[in-house]
Amino acid sequence: MRRVAGPALRVLITRPEPDAHSVADEVRRRGHDPVVAPVIQIVVLTREPGPDPNETWVFTSANGVRAAAVQGWRPHHPVFAVGNSSAGAARMAGYAIAGIGQSDAGALAALIAQQADRTRGIIHLAGENRAGDLEAELALAGLCTQTIAIYEARAVSELPAIARNFFYGESGAVLLFSARSARILENLLNDSGMAESARAHRALAFSESVANAARAMLWKSLAVASTPRLGAMLDLV
Repeated sequence: MRRVAGPALRVLITRPEPDAHSVADEVRRRGHDPVVAPVIQIVVLTREPGPDPNETWVFTSANGVRAAAVQGWRPHHPVFAVGNSSAGAARMAGYAIAGIGQSDAGALAALIAQQADRTRGIIHLAGENRAGDLEAELALAGLCTQTIAIYEARAVSELPAIARNFFYGESGAVLLFSARSARILENLLNDSGMAESARAHRALAFSESVANAARAMLWKSLAVASTPRLGAMLDLV
């Protein structure tokens, strides 16, 4: 962890809850001032019956893990996850971990192809809006996958008041964790007549794909995390 040596900087966190406050805690530990203003709300989609617990479950987000856990679903076998955030949520839910893909759906698919028990089916428990196509990646490896949407990431209807105050204020940093959240923020700023206010602030993107979406807005500057990890992203602040 790198703690700021100079004045504290305001940092806008657009990530949905409950992850937003975890990010805020880390921003605060680094000596900056977090401003929590999620542009997406997570809504659990009830599914009856639940997924077959005898199959291999796969998660590509912590939100998927939490949506499964809150419905009381328990897998009979260890699960696969993308990244430490998803894996951490799985452990908190009491799920054993079979493997962690450290970058994206492609890396996870390669890991599953190597390690999964091919006598069991694969169930991807995900959101309705998905950035990658894990099902297609696994099909290339000869694995059949069923994808079940168990949560929806809904865009907020208007720019939160705390975000308005942030953009009207002195220069700060905006954390963008997904291409979709970047596009939603762009729409919210446009609808509020505040698109020009982005010019006063730096945008920090979780990955290059997020940065590509963020480039639709005119920022003071735009930087991309060296690796898709929170620590690497916050090192840019």
